[in-house]
Amino acid sequence: MNNNKDIDALLDDLLKKEISSDQLATLFEDDSDIDISSEIDLHFAAAKAIQRYNVVKQVRSVHESYLSETKSQSSAVVKNLSPWRNSAVIKWTMRVAASLVLLAGGWLAYQYATNSSNELYAAIYQPYDVNTDRGVGDITTHTMVKDFQARDFQAVIKIFENLPVSNTREKFLAAYAYHETGNYGKAIDLFQKLIEFNKSNKLRLYNDEAEYYLGLSYLKIQKIEEAESVFTNIQANPNHTFHDRIGKWNLRKLHWLN
Repeated sequence: MNNNKDIDALLDDLLKKEISSDQLATLFEDDSDIDISSEIDLHFAAAKAIQRYNVVKQVRSVHESYLSETKSQSSAVVKNLSPWRNSAVIKWTMRVAASLVLLAGGWLAYQYATNSSNELYAAIYQPYDVNTDRGVGDITTHTMVKDFQARDFQAVIKIFENLPVSNTREKFLAAYAYHETGNYGKAIDLFQKLIEFNKSNKLRLYNDEAEYYLGLSYLKIQKIEEAESVFTNIQANPNHTFHDRIGKWNLRKLHWLN
């Protein structure tokens, strides 16, 4: 079954969300000749490239049509104007206006064509520094905060995984450490648990932080719909700690990735 035709067909199904990446990985888990993760990345990259190429063509076509129509209308207007108005200044103004429209459209097309999840992640991302004075009502007997401040995230994770029980701060610091070390699956799971705990208990401790870095974790693994949902809620709430990090332009670029 594991020939190129079968792989391409299954990757198309994944792109259309008819199967999940986990299901696809299961189908090829016994085939050592196929790096299914790389195949998924290449297929998605190719699909995005084709999509962007088509959009750029459409934008260029619209601009060419607009300029052609503007030129015709300008000629008709200038022809019917009085001798005083039919001047070099009017013609120059028309050309400048048309050029500005073309430049704006070209810039927009470029922004779309060069848009990527990594570029957007870098624009939105803000590192986190723990506040040692932020009380959580529990006595700690470990060095998690000091290790976090030293950016020793592996040590933070080791401490967390050996705790019999954990408080909200410990959960958040561990989730952030998972995020920073590239273990986005565990980070997402822990951020979600913290948010759900706060929701169930009507609390807000580390909630804004968990939502923000949850969105970043989704973006990092290209779960664009999930990231867009999180960031849209943050941007809609002016009181959110990270509201200013998620501008409307960032949301527009995120939507383009979907």
